[in-house]
Amino acid sequence: MRDFLCKHKVFILAAVILCLFSGTAFAQGPKIIKISGKAEILKSTDKKPVPARLNYELKPGDRIQVVGKGYVVIQKKKSGFFSSFSKASYRIFISRASRLKYLGKSYMAPVEKFFTSMGRIRLKIRKGNHLDVNTPTMVAGVRGTDFVVDVKPSTGKVSVVSGLVSVTDNKGKTVMVGPGESITATSKGLAAVKGSISSEDTKSTTEDDDSDSDGDDDNDDDGDDDSDSDKDGDGDGDD
Repeated sequence: MRDFLCKHKVFILAAVILCLFSGTAFAQGPKIIKISGKAEILKSTDKKPVPARLNYELKPGDRIQVVGKGYVVIQKKKSGFFSSFSKASYRIFISRASRLKYLGKSYMAPVEKFFTSMGRIRLKIRKGNHLDVNTPTMVAGVRGTDFVVDVKPSTGKVSVVSGLVSVTDNKGKTVMVGPGESITATSKGLAAVKGSISSEDTKSTTEDDDSDSDGDDDNDDDGDDDSDSDKDGDGDGDD
């Protein structure tokens, strides 16, 4: 009986260690799966940007900047032993002349966060995954949805294609934005009335968003260069 209990204690301890290890050592950021045109990465550890490359894994503090008329697509899969077989947790399309900074997440608030200060990004998030997108004038909190964030010098706008987005301005006011709706925020707060989205609100430079709306895997998930307009990358994403 004593041997039986000892074996079970060892098994439980090993399981706990594996869970902790999976949450730290296997923790992953989103990877670049497609590049068109010119794009740069300003790493959190560097002072000068470097050319973006396929398969680069973003670390907290890294910023992607699309130069000119190009675009970048990043994608996150669940971390762990079976991550290579899983579908995408989310996919983000970074349009022309746009910036997106990856903030990562903390143990106290295990929600992945991004910050965009300029341009347009489109996010397609699988159900069960939670992201926060920060702008200078608002924060959009989402679970399993498809929406667009536009940032201009003095305004931010969220346009929802599907799902529900919680938008909070700098004064703490929160509005829920549903499919077909949009909301604009300035430094003074959220607009009093929600608008309706148009084709211009969701228009991007990413080949009609280049993927299924639910973030499923496609031929570019492995980072292979199968497009004449893509830039290849030799590195594995290490600094």
